[in-house]
Amino acid sequence: MSALEPVFLTSKLSLKRNLSNYNFAISLPEDKAVEIYHKVTHACSLLPDILDPSFQFEFYELEYINLLQQKKYEAAWYLPERIKHISKGQGIAICQHCFILINFDDHISICGFCKNNSEIEQLASILYKVETALGEMLSFAFDNELGFLTSDIHYLGVGLKYETYLASVFNLCSKKEKEFFLKKLKPILGTFFSLGIIQSFDEQAQDLEFVFYLSTLHSSVGNTKDFLQLVTETIEKITNLEIEKRFDLFSKNYDQVYDFILRNFLISKHAILISEDQLFDLITAYLLGIQIGLLTNIDVAVVKKIFFDLRSIYVVEIILNESKISLQDITIKMIERKRANILKTLFNTVCIKEFIE
Repeated sequence: MSALEPVFLTSKLSLKRNLSNYNFAISLPEDKAVEIYHKVTHACSLLPDILDPSFQFEFYELEYINLLQQKKYEAAWYLPERIKHISKGQGIAICQHCFILINFDDHISICGFCKNNSEIEQLASILYKVETALGEMLSFAFDNELGFLTSDIHYLGVGLKYETYLASVFNLCSKKEKEFFLKKLKPILGTFFSLGIIQSFDEQAQDLEFVFYLSTLHSSVGNTKDFLQLVTETIEKITNLEIEKRFDLFSKNYDQVYDFILRNFLISKHAILISEDQLFDLITAYLLGIQIGLLTNIDVAVVKKIFFDLRSIYVVEIILNESKISLQDITIKMIERKRANILKTLFNTVCIKEFIE
C-alpha cells in the first residue's frame, strides 16, 4: 500500500485554455458564450476520429439538465459545489478519460481525476493530448511573453491547477501539537499551495473536522514538467508529515486514537442514521485504522470510493431507483437511514483488534 493512499482521497488536475478574440467567460455576452459552447463541442465530437474511439464525449448544456443531475455532477467534483447561477453556454463534456468544463472560469478547462498521485504525470499526458488536438481546431489565446492567457492571472502561462481532498488527524492533536504541526507544514506549502477547511456538506454551521482541501495557488513555476515535479514533491512531503503525526499520535495517545477509530467503527456497524459529515469522519477513522493495523478485512480503495458514492445526492438516486417514492418526498432522515444501511452491509466483515491496556 502506498503511503499516499490513506491520506489523499482523490485529486484533480485542470488545464485551462481560452479562445482568442473573445472576452473571458465572466464577461461574455450570451450569444458569444453559446457560440463558444458550440465551437468547443463540435471540436470535441471529432476527437474519436483524431485520437481514438475512447475519446467519445457526451455533452450536457447546464441550462437544460435537471437539478438532480446538476447536484450529482457537483458531488462527483465535475462541477463546482453549490452553483448559484447558471449562464447560457455553460456546459460539460465527459469521456472515459477526462471531462471538459465550458465557459466557467475559462472557456475551456480540460480536467481529470487521479486516484493516487503516482498517476499525475499520466493524467497530465492525457489532458495535453486532448488540448493539442483541440488546439488544431480552435485558436487558443496566447501571448509570446505571458504564455497561455487565463482568466486568473496566477495561472497565466502553463494554465495548470492541481486540487485534492485529504484526510488528516490534525484535529485529534492537542493545541501544542497543532502548533508544532503547522510550523512544519507552512514551509512545505510555501507560496505554491493553499490548505483550507471545508464547509459542512450538510450545510450546517461547523466545518469538516478531518477532511481538508488542498490546491495550487498559481502555475508560475516554469514549464509543465516543473509544475508537476513541484506538485509531486510537495504532496510527498505533506504525506510524510501526516504519516509521522499519525504514528506519533498512536504511540503517545493510543487510547485516544483507538477510541476515535472504535467510535466510527461502531457507528458504521450499528447507527440508524449517518449524516454526510459523519461519513467523512468515518472515512478518516477507517483510513487511519487500516494504516496502523487496527482494522482488518477492509481495503483502502473501498473506503475512498464511498467519499463520492455515498454523498447525499447519490443516496437519493439509490432511493429513487429502489422505490416508487417521488423526489419531493425524500427526507434527510430517509437519506441518512439509507446511508447507514449501505455502510452496515459494506463493512459487515470488518474487524477491529482488541484494545491493549
